Amino acid sequence: MMDVYQRVCLAMACCAAVWGLTACQSYWDADPNLGSSVNSAIRSQIANPNAPQVKQPSQQGMDGVAAKKSVDNYQKSFDAKSVTATTPSLVNINNASTGGTP
Repeated sequence: MMDVYQRVCLAMACCAAVWGLTACQSYWDADPNLGSSVNSAIRSQIANPNAPQVKQPSQQGMDGVAAKKSVDNYQKSFDAKSVTATTPSLVNINNASTGGTP
């Protein structure tokens, strides 16, 4: 047999569930243009919709020499550089003495 406290808690939980469900919308009137931005983005990402039927040579991009030089320069940018004493630190600790007592 449930005591009074358990019955009150159960009743409150049921009321809260019913009250929470009343906030649900009973119908949804969707905009006729719903999803048109996604469909437009998908259509704009297609470079050549007739790609299987039409075989055209690609005219975009770099020549091989320029591409190799750019990759080499990119990889050289990650080489270790020597760290000198003049390189600023991310943490600035003030070690200067003020001459007085704190």
